[in-house]
Amino acid sequence: MMPPANERLLHAAENNDRKAALQALRDGANPHTADPDGTTAAMWFAYHDNLEAVLHLIDYSPAIVRDVNDAKQTPVLEFAKRHNWNAVVLMACIDKRILRYASADGFTAAMYFARSQRVDALHMVAMLDPDCLLHTNAMGTSAASLLGSWGNVDGIRLLLRVNPKIAKMQVVLQVLHFALVPPEALLDMVAKLLVLGFERPLNIDDLLAFHGFTPEQLDAAIAKVRQ
Repeated sequence: MMPPANERLLHAAENNDRKAALQALRDGANPHTADPDGTTAAMWFAYHDNLEAVLHLIDYSPAIVRDVNDAKQTPVLEFAKRHNWNAVVLMACIDKRILRYASADGFTAAMYFARSQRVDALHMVAMLDPDCLLHTNAMGTSAASLLGSWGNVDGIRLLLRVNPKIAKMQVVLQVLHFALVPPEALLDMVAKLLVLGFERPLNIDDLLAFHGFTPEQLDAAIAKVRQ
């Protein structure tokens, strides 16, 4: 049976009650106390976007930033989903390894920021751990390719400066598959990415044909970018 203080801590966190949680901690609650599925008080408070409460928990045990539940959720991922870059950066300063943790669908904090086009937050995270940009999910999607799907070449250029290794990833391939930009802008965007130094996929001719373009049109677009 769970000790009463631990039970009160979880109940307070589920209800986003910071004061009650702090009292439970003072009464001896274990800050790592978890529900049967592994969800901790820190995860609940992060779900409610309550950084102040999570900081109280960190005061009792900084290691809470590394807790993971059965669904592969962590406090930092919950904050990232809510676009709270300040919380993510503060927690990553305790242990930057948490930036490589991925949810059940393969998304890291960097990828959540990329999907929401928060380039400022993504850049801060990447500066803390440049190699977090190398993570891909089962679909081969990365933070850079998520920016590319929205046509954000400037954001990708910024990430390339932080970690040149992303040029070896199939960003162009992902962009051609999932770009949300209009067709008339797609060719120019792909050309810009290739000029930046991203590797040209072997099957790029087939991908171009799918969008109604020819290799010659891409070559012309590349030449225009280089002018």
